[in-house]
Amino acid sequence: MNELLNRTDYLNELKLPKKTIVVGTKKDGWAKKVQEWLNLHRYHTPQFNIRVDIDDWYGNATASAVMEFQSLKGIEKTGQVDTTTWLRLTAPMKRSFSKIEGNATIQQRLVQYMEQLCKEHPTEIHPNSGPWVRSFMKGNEGDWAAWCNGVVSTALDHSCASLGIDMKDIMNWSWSCEETKQCAIKESTTATYYTPEQLNKKEIVPESGDLFLVIRKSDNRARHIGVIEKVEESIATCIEGNTNDEGSREGYELCKRKRNLSNGNYGIIKLK
Repeated sequence: MNELLNRTDYLNELKLPKKTIVVGTKKDGWAKKVQEWLNLHRYHTPQFNIRVDIDDWYGNATASAVMEFQSLKGIEKTGQVDTTTWLRLTAPMKRSFSKIEGNATIQQRLVQYMEQLCKEHPTEIHPNSGPWVRSFMKGNEGDWAAWCNGVVSTALDHSCASLGIDMKDIMNWSWSCEETKQCAIKESTTATYYTPEQLNKKEIVPESGDLFLVIRKSDNRARHIGVIEKVEESIATCIEGNTNDEGSREGYELCKRKRNLSNGNYGIIKLK
């Protein structure tokens, strides 16, 4: 499968440390990674409600948080991050990218991968940063790195690879919603873009496995993207990254949202 994947950035986030991370480890990136995952486990591990500073310094506070994590996971409380503890810290990401087997259409498989990702609740650390963001954004992070399209591209990449397809045969990997839209309009022979006007006139019917795009009225550019899980009348259950309670393109999590496709400015991309 990996031979067909266009991007495997998530593997960099799962890479094992070369040695046990102990108090005094600093400024080599590993202490930072441990601190990031400790903060993320407030979302991944019930009863773990601890936040630590992310300063790439493995001090006593970080070691104390690691001991509480180890206790909850049934690991020996050493306060050090060895292979066992690292694997438990990064387990949510490993589960989210595990290969899905069996026959399916590309639409079905895309929904399956988005559901698998959603189950682990990927969340950013600071705006557009952290291990989940890097796994979706070619290893990049930062204020500019709105990651909604990175999620869709990554899930489509894995979906295609699991079915023996190269994603480039459908559309290009991109972290830009507008690039994905333009690819469906101009380049792809297996993806078709439908405008908000066509959707509002009911010239198309949104379905499970379609991509939805939030289109800005002022310039007709795509500003946010996700995958439709199911549709009941005009109400779509969507799975989308970099969203929040307001459905913003600058949110903090990957989650499901209900969207009324008849009340908004939505474009649709259908895959073939």
